Amino acid sequence: MLYNDPHPIHRRMGDEIGCSYIEAEKGGVLDRIKRAAFSSYSGTVLLEGGAPLVQGAALRAMGHADRVVMLAADETLLNQEERLPYYTAAETYAHAASMRFVDGVIGVSPRISQIARDRFDVPAVTSRPFVLDEMADRLVSNEPDLDGERILCVAENRPAFDQETLAAAAGDRETLFVGRGTEDLPGGRGYVPLEELIGLYRSADLFVMPARAGAYPMAPVEAMTASVPAIITEGAGSSEVARQVDDRLVCECAYESMRAAIDDYFDKDPEERRLIGRACAEETSHLNEHDGAMNFAESYDRLMEMV
Repeated sequence: MLYNDPHPIHRRMGDEIGCSYIEAEKGGVLDRIKRAAFSSYSGTVLLEGGAPLVQGAALRAMGHADRVVMLAADETLLNQEERLPYYTAAETYAHAASMRFVDGVIGVSPRISQIARDRFDVPAVTSRPFVLDEMADRLVSNEPDLDGERILCVAENRPAFDQETLAAAAGDRETLFVGRGTEDLPGGRGYVPLEELIGLYRSADLFVMPARAGAYPMAPVEAMTASVPAIITEGAGSSEVARQVDDRLVCECAYESMRAAIDDYFDKDPEERRLIGRACAEETSHLNEHDGAMNFAESYDRLMEMV
């Protein structure tokens, strides 16, 4: 796997198919092409998202890799469907040009897989992310009271996520923001260790994911595993999980829609909230590490038969 900053779930996926791990070039386009020119790999090179895409495409174009497969687990292909403001024109063009040399795509959501097929005529399969055992084992036993109004959001403070709109939509309710770059936000905790994060999940009354766009953010799924209801904006792939529980848990990434969804939830009595929380936990039970890793391996094998 050619990676930039490997997500633990992606590493677990790679482990299931016996990947070795190689750090991608972090310089500019020319640096990435130069690195590819002096590298050679037999078999299939699996790219973790868009960061190593130019380097992987160069490997394939130069004949330095037998096949290149993209694990489409970020917003790279979403940006190809509808331009996202935090991607530059140069990045967008470089990614589009590089996709000509990609043999296949494993999308983390059906939407991403469909973009690969429709826009680039690339074989694509879907394999959703999953909750790692080290997290799930600490969350599944949670029985929250859900009788307060504490909101939790776990997401990096970057343009893909709109924490400021959530802060406004939450009103006077206590809202905690966790993730890199959130230190300067009201209620921001920044990056926290795993045990502290688990404690925050377990003590929340509601999780909100304010994603302008997101391949499949897993933080709301982790919250749901802890029987904490999650409101997820429709731009996030993982909103499909919340929608299976209740359509009202999915909203637009806009103040009015987010405020209405939050108010609707907190208007419910604690017992109704707990019923929703238990439904959330049940809905996420199939997104476990054992089944998810096995599904990834099966999806990879199926893709190899197509390319």
